[in-house]
Amino acid sequence: MQFDQMREQFNMYDTAILMEDFFKIVPELYAPFCEQQLHKKWDLMSDPFSAWVIGVMPCVFSLMEEPKKNADLLQRFFAFVETKIDSDEITQGVMQSGLFDGLLEHPGLEATAESYMKQKTIQHWKLHLDRQRQFQLWQLSQMGGAE
Repeated sequence: MQFDQMREQFNMYDTAILMEDFFKIVPELYAPFCEQQLHKKWDLMSDPFSAWVIGVMPCVFSLMEEPKKNADLLQRFFAFVETKIDSDEITQGVMQSGLFDGLLEHPGLEATAESYMKQKTIQHWKLHLDRQRQFQLWQLSQMGGAE
């Protein structure tokens, strides 16, 4: 894989840097990422959210379905997340949207993910869950107030 070519393919340089860093840590997911792009018929390289949420996370959620078989990949994935979770606002948003919102959509994978999460990632995950609960309570209060 030529990262210079990858940079040319990405429309946003920040996306290229994020994905280059990621594929250096977990190169085994590069081929599934490319397959995901073809399957979705979406330019996953157009922005960091598409690359991460639509391209990477389905591959990771698939790995989580067989955690013992994929333990090494999952450990490296969550180690990468740990290094990026406190990054700039965009990268942090990408990590949270892809991983945390995705886990809420795949509740059966939460325990597996939590078992691989490191300290900073767990802190962000708990904050995300708290915000989600607060939002749900707010929605309920709005529905009750509308009657």
